[in-house]
Parts: sequence; structure tokens; C-alpha cells
Amino acid sequence: NYISADGTQTFAADAYYRTIGKDIEEAAKELPVVVSGDAAWVCAQTAPTRLRLTILDGGYINPSDKTATVQFQNIDVKSVTDLLSGETFVPNADGTLKIDIAAGLFRFISVELNRPFTGT
Repeated sequence: NYISADGTQTFAADAYYRTIGKDIEEAAKELPVVVSGDAAWVCAQTAPTRLRLTILDGGYINPSDKTATVQFQNIDVKSVTDLLSGETFVPNADGTLKIDIAAGLFRFISVELNRPFTGT
């Protein structure tokens, strides 16, 4: 069961998960970066105008080459660079780009912004 923040209500998990899913989808619209595809990822702000995106092959048991789709939102991207290979990426007009991940490996991506990201 899910319990309300004040502890006064209980919601059945087999139905309430839909509400939680919608809430997560809405909250994701506030993130600066969202990654889709069979990849694990994390993004951290390392400076006011810099984000560090780490993307990993999501096939933990059966690794294989993957392609992650990165969606930039709510930020003004200046440059995108793989820190290890030096490869640069240019997002499409819709703020997306595709990044290939070799089987069992990861990519460290530096995202430089034109303006500081404040999270608001």
C-alpha cells in the first residue's frame, strides 16, 4: 500500500501505481536531461554552467552495444563532449541526440551550458 504524507490515507498499490507513474512523468519534465533507451544513466551538476552525464550499457547480464537517446530540456546547451574520447555531439533542433555505448562500457559526457542551471 501507499500511505499519504500525513499518514491518514492508504491507497492500494495495484491501482495507485498509475498515479505515481503520472507524477513521475510530470516531475521528469523539470529535469535538465532525460535519457531513454536500454541504458543506465546519472546526471550531476558540477559547476553552474556544466553538467556531467554518465551513460552505461544497460545490459548488465547480457551486455551489447546500445544507443541512448538524450533529451535536453529546460537548459541552453553550448557544447556536448565525451570526456574520454574527445568526441563532440550537436543536439538536434528538438534538443535530442543519440549516443552509442559499446557493450559493457560507459560514456562520460560533459555538457556545457550558455547560462547557469538553477533548477527553477
